[in-house]
Amino acid sequence: MQAILTGMVVADALGQGQLPWGLSLTDAAGSRTVPQPVMAVKDDRWCRAIAAQLQALTADAPPALSPVPLAPATPESNPAQPQTLTDLLTHLPSLLKQLDTLRSPPTVTADAPITALHASLHACLAQDEPALRALQARLADGADRPWANVAQPLNSAIAGVLAAQGDFQLAVGHSRYWSPAIVGLPALTGILSAGWGDLSSVPSRYRHWLSQPDRTLQRWLQQRWQIASGSQLDLWAVSLWHGWLGREPGAQQSPAAAVLPITVGNTDVAL
Repeated sequence: MQAILTGMVVADALGQGQLPWGLSLTDAAGSRTVPQPVMAVKDDRWCRAIAAQLQALTADAPPALSPVPLAPATPESNPAQPQTLTDLLTHLPSLLKQLDTLRSPPTVTADAPITALHASLHACLAQDEPALRALQARLADGADRPWANVAQPLNSAIAGVLAAQGDFQLAVGHSRYWSPAIVGLPALTGILSAGWGDLSSVPSRYRHWLSQPDRTLQRWLQQRWQIASGSQLDLWAVSLWHGWLGREPGAQQSPAAAVLPITVGNTDVAL
């Protein structure tokens, strides 16, 4: 979960031109370089929606994240089904809390964008290449359906992850220059690629810049993601993990989990 959240914000920052596609944030004169945005989603409402859900989990008495529908549905039976990529991404916190509900990726029909993202996350976390390729085929079949605006970027993001075998920088790099251009593709690719490769796949320099942002990056993080640094992503990940385990925030470890010695012969051994 920490990897997915970090990959999402890093990829968004790269797309927005807030992080460089190189090794330095400054030029030879020491001035901060600002790359040109590439396939950036200018609207930040989806970021704020995700941040609000995750921030609520860290409260003393947070509201529960409502489960999102994972069964295929038509727009008539479930008008809440997202029709755009940014709408779909706002369901990410709830989907992360429901990952344990799937033992294998479900069958995805042409009217189930939320199920498709859930299945994609599940397959990437398992590094299940056959499942991802099968999912691609189902997404291609739905290219002319009502949620084609979601199917196309999801299909392309899966293609990028498979081509890069989970290499975060390579996958996100390809997504930045995808043809035809798909706005928001880098963020989606970052989510799936980080899920495949874990936190170590996100280059350490990007993680460092998030954890210790300069003033320009910090202002951007505060405005777009409502956080001061990447440290908040770690707190959100812990809260999501506790929610996934069914624990309340701040719950104390059960005394029954204490480390107690057992006696083997005449020797005490700590377990």
